[in-house]
Formats: sequence, C-alpha cells, structure tokens
Amino acid sequence: MTNSHIISKMTDSTEPPLPQPLPTAVMVIIFHLLYLGLPLGFTLGPIYLLFQKGWWCPRVVGSAWIGTYLLWFSLTRHSETDGKGRPWPAFENLRLFRRIFQWFPLRLVATKSLPSTHQQEQYIFGVHPHGTLAFGRALFGWATKDLWDQSFPGIDFRVLTATAAFRVPIIREMWLWSYCIDASKPVAVRALQEGTSLLLYPGGIKEQLMTERGKHTVYLKNRKGFIKLALQHGCTLVPIYIFGESDLYHHWSIALGFRQWIANHWSAAIMILSGSLGLLPYRVPITGVSGPPITVKQIEHPSQKEIDDLHDTYVKALVDLFDSQKATYGYKNAMLEIL
Repeated sequence: MTNSHIISKMTDSTEPPLPQPLPTAVMVIIFHLLYLGLPLGFTLGPIYLLFQKGWWCPRVVGSAWIGTYLLWFSLTRHSETDGKGRPWPAFENLRLFRRIFQWFPLRLVATKSLPSTHQQEQYIFGVHPHGTLAFGRALFGWATKDLWDQSFPGIDFRVLTATAAFRVPIIREMWLWSYCIDASKPVAVRALQEGTSLLLYPGGIKEQLMTERGKHTVYLKNRKGFIKLALQHGCTLVPIYIFGESDLYHHWSIALGFRQWIANHWSAAIMILSGSLGLLPYRVPITGVSGPPITVKQIEHPSQKEIDDLHDTYVKALVDLFDSQKATYGYKNAMLEIL
C-alpha cells in the first residue's frame, strides 16, 4: 500500500498535502519516550528528587512537582467520569502525530456514510480486534482532521477506555485529550445522555490476551452488554474491523495461563510482547473499516431474547464486513474466528 492511499476521502486538491512519515530511527525514540520515558520520568522523577540534597534544593523542586500535579489532578479528577472528557483538538491534531501515523500508515474507511449527531443520530461503534495494545485506537481521537472527520463528519464521540489508563500520569492526560472516558456503564450512560456517540472494544482484556500475529480472533459470543446499552438508548450499532491490528506486535505466550487468571480476577492485562525495535510496532498498514449501520429500536427494558437476536445480527454484520473487505486490505485468505 503506497502513501498516496493513506487517508480515506482525502482527494480534494484544495486540501493541504499530508505530512511525510517520520524516519524509523525517530519513530523508535518517540515511541519509547511516549510509552515509557515520559510516564516513568514524570512519576519517578519527583520521588527521586525528594531524597536528594544540593544547593539547588531538589527536595523543594520535587515537592513542588508533586504538589502541582496533585492540584491539576484534583481540578480534573472527574474528567474521565463525567461523560465528557477533556478533548483537546489542537493537541491531538499536532503535525507530529500526523507524521507518526503516516509511518504505518493509518487509514479509516467508512463503507457507508452516517448521518451526523446534529440530526439526532447516536451511534455505538464496536471496534474489533482489541490487539496487544489497542494501537488502532489512534484512529479514533488522534489526527481527527485527517481521520475521523473525513469518514464520520459531524459525529461527536468518546472512546471507552480501561480505568487503569487514567491512573498513570501523562498517559492519563494524553488519553483525556484524545476523546477517552472511563469504560464503566454509568459513564457510558452519562455520555449517551449528553448526546454523544460511543466507541468501545467489546472483547476487552480477554481478547487482548488472545492476540496472535497472523490470526484474526474476536472474543464476542458472551459480550452482550453493549448490545443491551444500544437497545436501551436506541443507538445505531456500527461494527468496525481494524485490519493490521493483530500484526503490530508479537505476543509471547510466557505464563499465559497465569496472566489470564490475573485478568479474570483483577481486570488487568499483563502483556509480554515485542515489536520491530522494542516497543516500536512492526510496520504494518492499519486500516479501520466500518460496516453498514444496524438500526436499533429503543426498548427501555429489553428481554434476553431481544438482546440475543440483536447480538446475532451484529455478529453476522461483523463477519460479513470482514469477509467483504479482507482481500482489499491484504488478508485475502484470512478467516475470522468468533469466540
């Protein structure tokens, strides 16, 4: 796939050219800085300073550092649970991020246009698969001018994200600024009441731990909470499959049974993985493709049969989407496994 095919619906000659991808060496530095350097440095840096002595008063610096963040956290502590989050378009649309995503490249394709939320439409987008680190989430909330706004113009959205992500400084802020909110039912309901659409990963951490390069596995048979939510609020369901997500990292099976036990009992996924260079993923094109919308009639108290029937319809729509698009995006002989 060439760079000329990176972003869907970007053919208007009046639009500025897409930025060039960053060199691989720069990508290595940026990935490790964003995922390890900044979060660890910001968390451990002030603690280290508290135990130092010197003419420049490191303890004062460390205390001020911690105090400033605690003040910021107290002022924004409800941001992940109020259903609104703290989106910052100027941040997530920085040219740096656009160039990072060109390296793969990332692409978002809507096979059917959707009415905007201004027309009183609300959607629940189911995203599959989760992948080792859900890197495809970059399609939803980052570089929105190039990605989301081109495929789903006028649709306001929030991404339901694991609570643990909001417990790590820097990661918390980046996720809040890129349209994420806490993945709990009360928060989801709050967002829907605000008139916002939702994106969620039905497979969750169980699907995350199932990730294998070269395989397309979706954990969905017993995931019906989002179906019930769609029925209760009358939200249109839209399946999205991300081609390339499963191939970004090699997920090692070391102590997998133990890690699955931790996931079942503590709702935490411990991933043992490797990329092309450390945390840098393999250079695989990532393409998120949405299927035709599934209209849902609002039922305040849906029966189990109504939930099951809509779930069956959704699963079939996801399989049809995968089978109809897999050859286009380089997976002609792939099979989708629903667990």
